[in-house]
Amino acid sequence: MSKKEMIESVLSHNRDRRNLKEITKALERIDRKFFVKANNPYIDAPISIGHEQTISQPTTVARMLSLLELQKGQLVLEIGSGSGGNAALMSYIVKPGKVVSVERIRELNELAQKNYNSVKAKLNLDNAEFIFADALDKNGQIWKIKYDRIIATAAASLGFVEDLIEMGKSLLKEDGMIIFPTEEGNLEVWQKKENKLKKIYREYGYAFVPLVKGTQQF
Repeated sequence: MSKKEMIESVLSHNRDRRNLKEITKALERIDRKFFVKANNPYIDAPISIGHEQTISQPTTVARMLSLLELQKGQLVLEIGSGSGGNAALMSYIVKPGKVVSVERIRELNELAQKNYNSVKAKLNLDNAEFIFADALDKNGQIWKIKYDRIIATAAASLGFVEDLIEMGKSLLKEDGMIIFPTEEGNLEVWQKKENKLKKIYREYGYAFVPLVKGTQQF
């Protein structure tokens, strides 16, 4: 599968056109081959990046970014850096805004930063920060900032859904949104209005690796 075919697949699978022009432009410029070691990096399927983690398939990535309604100038928090590809896409879309990406596995945190460095000079990007930490630890530095958008890239069990909702209430700006997958295979979008968080959208049929607390040093 070529990069062109990958983008055509993204266009054909999206249910609406929300921000699709900016997303496909980012997919064109932020080459997926820099973020996975695979014979066919553009295949529309999850690809292993080690540590029992994957980089999500392009159509799923694009769908989540579309639902998140990213805009230039926003501050975005990502829970789960993986190999850095999603953070790079978002940093391209929101520039001159910023992406703060948190990863609990040290080797993946370092890999994400390395991969991002491989593309940022060419595209004049320097607006993504990669942090090794447990994003759900309320004593962490990310809990001292308010964000326009939050995205979790791992599936939350029932208890973790409650943690993510609490995170949204605490860390989102007014009108801010959080998107996360659940272990049941749903994508959920919640929005903050008048200091309350309300679920505004749910979509079925997705599979993600599970969300886990704590850090891993290797």
